[in-house]
Amino acid sequence: MFYVHNFDKISIMDKSGRKCIDGKQVIVDREKYNDYIRAYRHKNQQKIRRYYRKYNSEWRKKNGYHNELNSKKRYPHKQYAREQALYAIRTGRLQRQPCEACGSIKAQAHHPDYNKPLEVRWFCATHHNEHERGVAFTPKTGLYQS
Repeated sequence: MFYVHNFDKISIMDKSGRKCIDGKQVIVDREKYNDYIRAYRHKNQQKIRRYYRKYNSEWRKKNGYHNELNSKKRYPHKQYAREQALYAIRTGRLQRQPCEACGSIKAQAHHPDYNKPLEVRWFCATHHNEHERGVAFTPKTGLYQS
């Protein structure tokens, strides 16, 4: 992922780890540069998020939500299951639960079987992605087994 930086402070580096200043190549300590970038990202986390939210919003206005719309058209049974689960949550028939792996309260519903829309498992975003990719974990311990 690329971030917007103030290039007055840090110059662009080539693949060999050399920094270009006024046409001259200067060897740069890669670890020092990485530490600077990590510190910059940590310090400016909210600024970077705002930038990408704005960028993505503008991109979607220009290009549309074609992936989301195509997914809804291609997999109507998945969309139906998602809508049923959201309706059940709103009406109180289904209660949000914490993540099965880590206990985080910010959990997402996962449908193991889309034909049973109210039978869901609850995962935080991280564990949901890992579950979808097939990385196994033991509930409540967070220990992973490949």
